[in-house]
Amino acid sequence: MNARRPSALVLLIVLWGVTLSACVSTGLPPARPGAEVGRGNALFDQQDYTAALEAYTAAADQLPGAPEVVYNQGVTHYALGDYGEAERLFRQVDRTAQDLELVAAARYNLGNSKFQQGMAQRESDVQQALSALQASVAFYQGALELTPGDREAARNIEVVRLAIKDILDQLQDQQRERQAQNELAEQLRDLQQRQEEAAARSAQLANEPPPEAARSEALRQLREEQQQISEETAAAAQRLDEQAGSAQPSGTPSPSSTPEAGDERRQEAIQKLQDAQSQQVQAADRLESQEPQSAASHQRAAAEDIAEALRALRDPSGGGAAGAPQAQDQQQEAAAQQSPAQQEPGPEDQDQQPQDATAAQILDKERRDRAAREQLQRGTLPRTLPVEKNW
Repeated sequence: MNARRPSALVLLIVLWGVTLSACVSTGLPPARPGAEVGRGNALFDQQDYTAALEAYTAAADQLPGAPEVVYNQGVTHYALGDYGEAERLFRQVDRTAQDLELVAAARYNLGNSKFQQGMAQRESDVQQALSALQASVAFYQGALELTPGDREAARNIEVVRLAIKDILDQLQDQQRERQAQNELAEQLRDLQQRQEEAAARSAQLANEPPPEAARSEALRQLREEQQQISEETAAAAQRLDEQAGSAQPSGTPSPSSTPEAGDERRQEAIQKLQDAQSQQVQAADRLESQEPQSAASHQRAAAEDIAEALRALRDPSGGGAAGAPQAQDQQQEAAAQQSPAQQEPGPEDQDQQPQDATAAQILDKERRDRAAREQLQRGTLPRTLPVEKNW
């Protein structure tokens, strides 16, 4: 998801009615702070954000800590994509400003800043991403406390909650997929062990043949066991193929490893299992024709193919589906397992409507959810809020 950069944010026009008495080395009076802010506003309108920031910084040097100037600096850092610094400046305004309208605007844009940070972190640190998105909701709620009629803040809350829900849903899907793949890996390890044991018994029958009657019975039992191993290997390959088919791309970028790499590993594992099954069929045929030595050779090859399928499923970084989850997997599982009290309730949290909900209420919820999801593709709503102040 790519959040659209706002064409303009909350922009303050601050007019100072005083002239500073200090003079620069040229003997000319310095520009009034109001003039610097006006110049910055004009540059901001022209989208020359770097030059606008220089103008606001010059004004801040003359009036340190003035909330209006600090706010404009935050707006410009946001426009430049420096969301961390924008957050710091908006927090300063939230702490120091006396104008409640300005405080509400700072909280609104704190919500925007945390949203941008959260969406940027969703692939590298899911837990931090969810924390940032939940903080974003809290800031929008703080803005609504001061301006209850702020429809854009209310809409942004729905958008961010929907982003949180999408991430949590995807993490839960990935957790279920990892669990299924770990179960499959355990099954393959069992098949590999049983196949190696069958190969050892076939070799023993060839090297130390028992009496004829006992040999025929041992070959019969070994052939039946080999056929059972072959059937289970085919079922494992089918299950892995179904897992690959169910891994459909999502509208929200995956917060895990590259999906293409996982698909390639699954396909390689499927091919190895198919190779193993081919060897197993030949081994069963050799046992039926009472050729245990040749059967043992095919069985050993099948066991190695199963082992290679296991290796293909492992993550290239050294962990893997067949082993313990890596740090990022543990992070994602912790996020996916958040209790309902920890999760931000979203507009789609309830899959079932209340029994007494009217058709109009259901249709209205569906309309709002659809609008929120469309807005999620664009990002949170930007804002322009010119304010004048005389000093």
